[in-house]
Amino acid sequence: MGFKEILQQIEEQRDKTIKSITSDAKAQITKIEEETANRKKEIKLHSRSASKDETMREMEREVYVYRVEAKKLHREAVNELVNGALKQLAGNLEAFSSSPKYQKLLSKILAKVKTELGQSAVVYVRKEDLEKVKRVLPTSIRAEQSKDDISGGIKAVSQDGRLSMDFSLESIAGSLQDKLVYRLLKEVE
Repeated sequence: MGFKEILQQIEEQRDKTIKSITSDAKAQITKIEEETANRKKEIKLHSRSASKDETMREMEREVYVYRVEAKKLHREAVNELVNGALKQLAGNLEAFSSSPKYQKLLSKILAKVKTELGQSAVVYVRKEDLEKVKRVLPTSIRAEQSKDDISGGIKAVSQDGRLSMDFSLESIAGSLQDKLVYRLLKEVE
């Protein structure tokens, strides 16, 4: 084997080694690039997922705020509606107090007062109703003009002052208002 052959063999061995190293390096580079690409995808997916989670939380917060605002607006609308109805009722109290239905209402209230507070109770009415009440009042129950400003109905107190009943039209309207507001709010929720 001559010098040329040895050189040729060395060059062939070198070329094989270079090719092998180059091939291994390219394979490693390709593997690293694939791992980097996969990691980038994972990071993107994670950031998208985190971003989506954050976006969903933000949307849920906004929906909650809008629901609270909608309930608030609804309550305000209900209160406005009820207050309008009560104003209309107050405007009609004068006409109602001169009707036969009002006289029947007073009679029913007086019967309730007699049952609940006894024969010696004291009833308080507005000045305009004093004579109407005295006409249907049992003789043992005393009727007086109310010191409170009521637009109709009856307030009553037991003889010993421990028990009282408020059947003034304002009290009745307030009770109706509470029931109406409760019912309207319950229907929405």
